[in-house]
Amino acid sequence: MILIEKALLKEISTELFSIDMFPDAEEFKSAVSKKIHNIKSADPAAIMKSLDEIDKTGFKQQYLAILESFLSTEVARNINILELFFQEGMLENFLKKYREQGPIIMDRRSLAAYDVSDFLRERIFVETGYDTDLDGKKDLIEIYITRPCETLKGMKVPTILIANPYLMMSNDEVYENYLHDVNLELVSKNPNELQLPQKTGEITVERKSSATRESAECNFPVFDAVCEYLDSHRSKGYATVFSPGRGSMNSEGINVCGSKLEIEAITSVLKWLSGDAKAYTDIAGTCEIKCTWSNGSVGMGGKSYLGTLCIGTATTGPTNLKTIVPEAAISNWYSYFRTGGLTNCCIGYQGDDIDLLTWSCQSFLMNPHNSHPAKRALWEETLEKIRNDMDRESGDYNEFWDERNYLNAAKDIKCSILIVHGIEDWNVKTDHCFHLWEATKSNDIVRNMVLHRGEHIYIYNLEEYDFGDYIHRWFDHWLLGIDNGFKNGTVTIQDNLDLNEWRVHEELHPDRIVYFSEHSILTEEKGTDESVLKFVDDIQSLGYDYKKDNQQDWLDNLILDNTENCIKIQSNALPEELLINGSVEVEFTASADAENSILCAMLVDLGKDIRFSSEPVDSEGEPLRLGINAATMNMCKFKFQETLSEYKVISRGWLKAPKSAPESYKIPMIHTDHRIKAGHKLMLIIYGQDAQYTLRGLKPRTISVEERSIRLVIPTL
Repeated sequence: MILIEKALLKEISTELFSIDMFPDAEEFKSAVSKKIHNIKSADPAAIMKSLDEIDKTGFKQQYLAILESFLSTEVARNINILELFFQEGMLENFLKKYREQGPIIMDRRSLAAYDVSDFLRERIFVETGYDTDLDGKKDLIEIYITRPCETLKGMKVPTILIANPYLMMSNDEVYENYLHDVNLELVSKNPNELQLPQKTGEITVERKSSATRESAECNFPVFDAVCEYLDSHRSKGYATVFSPGRGSMNSEGINVCGSKLEIEAITSVLKWLSGDAKAYTDIAGTCEIKCTWSNGSVGMGGKSYLGTLCIGTATTGPTNLKTIVPEAAISNWYSYFRTGGLTNCCIGYQGDDIDLLTWSCQSFLMNPHNSHPAKRALWEETLEKIRNDMDRESGDYNEFWDERNYLNAAKDIKCSILIVHGIEDWNVKTDHCFHLWEATKSNDIVRNMVLHRGEHIYIYNLEEYDFGDYIHRWFDHWLLGIDNGFKNGTVTIQDNLDLNEWRVHEELHPDRIVYFSEHSILTEEKGTDESVLKFVDDIQSLGYDYKKDNQQDWLDNLILDNTENCIKIQSNALPEELLINGSVEVEFTASADAENSILCAMLVDLGKDIRFSSEPVDSEGEPLRLGINAATMNMCKFKFQETLSEYKVISRGWLKAPKSAPESYKIPMIHTDHRIKAGHKLMLIIYGQDAQYTLRGLKPRTISVEERSIRLVIPTL
C-alpha cells in the first residue's frame, strides 16, 4: 500500500505538466486547461470550475496542497480527477512505477489505478476437509481468482471472496418442471425421522503433488451470475475470488444447501488464502499452488444466497475474514422456506423449497465428465434424504432446520458486518436482516445497516444514494486499515415518502403503540365488546382463479371489497404522521369449524395517494464508470407512481392453527419501516389462506375471533 504524499505529488506534477512546481495560479490553470482539452469522458468546464476558488496568495508555497485538493475533486460518481487522468493514460510512468507497491491511497481511500483487462485470471482446486462423494479423497472444489498482475512481482493485496453456488450455471429445468404443489390441504402429520446430516467417507488416499507453481492462469468462462460492480474493487487493486462450492460444474463432492459442509468448503478457501490449506492447478492434484499474494485480509459480500453464505461463514470465526457485506441475505433458512409451521417461500416461487435450490445449484449434473453413475446415484440418494428431513408436509422446525439457523451461532461472529436489505424485498424478507442485527448487538464488533426501498436488488448504481462510495470506504477500512471514520451501530434508512431522504439512526429503539378493537374500529382504549367476529376462509370467494393464478386480483379484493371472507378493523384518520419501524404483532383468540387452518394478518396503509415504486428505473445520467478498461453500469433511481393507489400493504404474517377449539394466537408480521401520512387510516385484516404465500387448497371453513381479545402492537420511532 502506498500513500500519495508530497514527493509523489511532485512526480505526478512533472509527468502531467513537465514541471514539479508552478510559480503562480494562472500558469497552473493554463496547464490544466491544455491537459484536459481533449478529454471526452468528463466535462472540461466542470474541471476548470474546481480551480475557481484557488487562493492566489502564496500559491507557490501552497502548490502541492492545492494540487492534492484539485486531484481529489470528484468529477463523476466515485471518480476523482486523478483517477480520470489514470483512465485517460496520462500518468502511465507513474502507474508503472508505483502500482506494484499499491493499492494506491489518497484522501483516505484507494484509487482506481489498476487496468482490469490486465488482471491475472486463474482457476485452481482447493482441498476441503471432507469426502462427500465417497471416493476416499478429500473433495477438491474449483475457485476462480482475478488479481493484479503486479502480484507476480510481490505485491500483496486484499481479497473479496464471493461464495456463489450459481456461478457455474444452474439447472433451470428444476424450477420449470418440479415446483412443489401448493394447491393442497394442510394436514396433521408426525415429524419424519431424520436421515441427514450428509454422509462423509473415510480419507484413504492422500494427494501427493509432483510440482508447485505460483500461478495457474486460464481463460475464464463467462459468468452470468456475477455483479459487474466487482470491477470497481478490482480497479483499486483488490483481488476477487469466486467459489461455487462442492457439487459445481468441475468440483468434486456433493453440496447440501445450508449445511455445515457447505460452509466448510468456504472456510477451506479462506484457509488456503492464509496458507493453511492446500490447492492444486488441476483436478488430478498433480501440481500444488500456494497463495503468495494475499495481505491477510479477506472480505465477503454478495446478494441473496451469496450474502447468506457470508453470514454462515462468519459464524465459524475465521481469523482472516475481516468483514462481511450480506445483501438481501438469509440468516435462518427455516424462516426463508417456512413461517409459523407453514410452507411459506418467496413471492412468485410458492412451490420452492430447499431440495429444489440444492438441486438447481448441483451443476456437476450438467458435466458428463463429472457426473459418473456412482456420483449421480449418491446425489439422488442425498436428494431423497433432503426431502425427508425438510419435512414439507409438517412444516415444523427440526434438527435439519436448526443446523441451518445461523442465528444460533451469531454470537461467534468476530468480524464487522455491513447489512444491506430492501424494505420491499418479499423474496428474502426483512426479518432476516433485523434478526441478525438483534442477534449481534452484544458482539464486540462494528456493525452497520443500510435499508433501501427496493426489492431483491443491488444498489451500487442507485442515483439517490452513493452506496458505492460507502462500500469502497468500508472495504478500505477493514481490508487495508485506512482510518476513514465508521461509527458503530448506524442504521441508514431510505424514507418512503421522500426517496431522497435517508434517515440515520444510532441503533434502533422503537416505542410501542397498542391498539384494540371496539366495534371493528382500532382504538387505543381496551375493547369491551364481547361479540364474536366471523369470516369464511375461501380464496375463490375473493376472486382467486387457480388457472389464472391472479394473485393481484385476490389481494385487491381482500383489501378493498366489502367481504365476509376476512375481518377488517380500521382506525380513524390519523391526526399526525406515524413512523412504523420493526415487527408489528397481532394477538387474538380464535376457533374454527375445522382442524388444520391457516391464520394470517395484514396491516394496510389505507388512503388514496401517489406512492413510490419499489422497482428502480434507469435514470438519464451518465453510466457509472468502474475503472480502467472496466465495465460500466447504468444509473437507476426509484420513482413515484404516476397514478393514485388506494392502499399500501405495510406488512403481514402467517401462522398454522392445527386445532379447531378456541386458542390464543400471536402473529408477528415481517419487520418493516413505513411512514404513514396524517389523514390516512390503518387497517388490520385477519384472514385465512394467502394466495401469494401459503398453501391455498384448503376447503372453506368458518373462523371465529373474539373481538375483545384482539390486540395490535405497533413499534414506532
